[in-house]
Amino acid sequence: MTIFFSLIGLIVSTFFSLPTLYQFQIKEYFLPRILSGIKDNRGFWIPLKMPARSLRNILITGFVFLIMVAYFGWTALRFQEIDLSYTLFWGLGFLASKVVVFLGVLLTEPLALYKRGRIIKRAEQMAKDSDAVVIGVTGSYGKSSMKVILHRLLSEKYKVASTKKNYNSEVGVAMSFLNEIRPDTQYFISEMAAYTVGTITRSANITPPRIGFVTGLGNQHVDIFGSREALLKAKSELPSALPKDGKLYLNMDCDGYEVMTKAAHCTVITYSITNPKADAYSQPTGNGSFHFAYKNLNLSLNTVLPGNHSILNLTGALACAIDLGLDEKQIVEALKHLKPISQKLSRRELDNGSILIDDSYNSSVEGFIAALHYISEFSQTNRTAITRGLLELGDTLETSYERIVSVLRELNIHLITTDPVLHKIAGDEISELVDEKSVHEKICSGTEKDVFLLEGRFSPKVMQDLSHHCRK
Repeated sequence: MTIFFSLIGLIVSTFFSLPTLYQFQIKEYFLPRILSGIKDNRGFWIPLKMPARSLRNILITGFVFLIMVAYFGWTALRFQEIDLSYTLFWGLGFLASKVVVFLGVLLTEPLALYKRGRIIKRAEQMAKDSDAVVIGVTGSYGKSSMKVILHRLLSEKYKVASTKKNYNSEVGVAMSFLNEIRPDTQYFISEMAAYTVGTITRSANITPPRIGFVTGLGNQHVDIFGSREALLKAKSELPSALPKDGKLYLNMDCDGYEVMTKAAHCTVITYSITNPKADAYSQPTGNGSFHFAYKNLNLSLNTVLPGNHSILNLTGALACAIDLGLDEKQIVEALKHLKPISQKLSRRELDNGSILIDDSYNSSVEGFIAALHYISEFSQTNRTAITRGLLELGDTLETSYERIVSVLRELNIHLITTDPVLHKIAGDEISELVDEKSVHEKICSGTEKDVFLLEGRFSPKVMQDLSHHCRK
């Protein structure tokens, strides 16, 4: 009987080690991010999500299986009957499988480094042979949106390629360059993320940028960097990497932009929606309309992109597009074809008459606050933000939450959260603490008087339930 149950334990423990491996994968097998996820106790242990079928994941899974064969084989031979001791060791097998995944990650790291090194060398050589101008984009938030906006604008006149999806580490940049560059490509837009000091420098060495964007400087990932100073130092690596005849487009509406200015050795062009003294300035006038001013141009423009933060991104992107030779007609035409980005303030009409604003792709303090201002403009009388809370904020977590709560109170927006820290700061009068299972029920109970903001990622089960539009 113990042999039969040990065989069951082997199969089940190996299977349930896969969601753990998935979490290592989405954290890019990077230990500080993994430890930050465990420390937060939010956003790390998502059940029953399978990892990609990569060589590394296959090797790790095989390693887990072999160790579990040895472990449960030992339990079958050691115990002759099912008793308390056998049950204890059988149960420990599940915990052991997660530890073995971690060991597998460590053991496969040299192979991963070797593979990454080969990819990077190929990309470096290809970049030397390519005439494409590289535009580097970094920031604590807004990177992906800026990349998409730039790609659409510049494509009106040029052949443009960019990093794909969330391929923003140095190896992601290298892989995208290898896969996307063609002989006639004129511009390559490279989204550059950083989780350690030196990451952006390495990305810039692979595909040296001539133009750079810093989209914003918040507290996202400060827990990984250890301090905001270290975060700013990492982000300033892009301005430092630009040549003297290059250009840096810099969001003036964020704290710390002065650090980026000092790090740059090239022309710095600031953009803003709050400071008319910026080089490029836009004044939002409501419903996606805005007045844009740059150099000797003054344009009245419209966009379907939601929120004033989208107009801020557009301001920097439009300044760059103008500098690269786009005229007014091409700009207007490009804006017509610029579509909202999925899961970034995406609007969905639900069957119960309510509106769901899906901002689940990612979340930062600044993005959360921008989303709150966006839903405050809706005509619905009941406005509700739903969130699991924010990740990797470290020691700035409580002060960041206080900023968010202040905006919630100011805009009279109700909060539903699974994060006890955020609920405690907000208080019972404007927020309620729920589990993830209740999120779907809360949204489905809405009426035509409700608008819901889904801020940050929830578990796959919640997202799948919501994809059914709350049908009864």
